[in-house]
Amino acid sequence: MGRWIFSPRTACKTNGEWRLSAQDTGSSIFELYRSEIARSNEIIRATPLETPPAIKEEWWGDWDVADLRFVVLHLIEETACHAGHLDAARELIDGRQWFAFGADDETPGDERDIELG
Repeated sequence: MGRWIFSPRTACKTNGEWRLSAQDTGSSIFELYRSEIARSNEIIRATPLETPPAIKEEWWGDWDVADLRFVVLHLIEETACHAGHLDAARELIDGRQWFAFGADDETPGDERDIELG
């Protein structure tokens, strides 16, 4: 998503699908990800949050991207959402819950009983 927002013309997305080549490795993808993070951080540091997008991409449709603040908050939301998906997948694999409300001692993991009120 960050690559789309900050560098939409270089995203490896074609016809609605992400494409990787046979030469791509886990290391090369992480390297690209880290370089895009650094590049995005530079753009964010140098750009006032109230700055509107320089261009409106066709794939945005009717989506109203008002300014950089909107983009940054959207990226935080997307990251949290996808991290939650990964946590749920990991929980299905190993059964470990890092934080569960009302968990009992029979549930595997680091749960704590929490009294709400």
